[in-house]
Amino acid sequence: SPVASRLAMHPLLLEITSRLQAAAEGSGARLTLLSGHDTVVAQLLAALDATGESERCGWPPYASRVVFEVWAPVRRDEGRTPALVVRALFNGVPQPLPGCSPGLELCPLRAFAQAVEARFSAQGGFERACAAKARL
Repeated sequence: SPVASRLAMHPLLLEITSRLQAAAEGSGARLTLLSGHDTVVAQLLAALDATGESERCGWPPYASRVVFEVWAPVRRDEGRTPALVVRALFNGVPQPLPGCSPGLELCPLRAFAQAVEARFSAQGGFERACAAKARL
């Protein structure tokens, strides 16, 4: 279920957003490689709400990958620092991200991180949401 996928992948998404933010600030690695099986890729896509199209409703193809990139847009005016943006790709195809406008390929990093962190705030936090799901 989508809720179970969000719960299962929440710690990983927190780790990913933390690493993206550290890289953007210059205090983290510029490249991080995490590997997993097709079951992890499928759940990660479901947790991102990126499983709406029919070709992704089954198992991911062999050697599938999910890539998160941080971009610093080119400055157009010298008085303002542009916000960092993130994009997610599944096998090279841009994916929607929580907290971001539908249809846009690039999403403000801050909006994505806040959306991931706030995912279970209505249920009283991640631990409470997990406990409630376990009782079902």
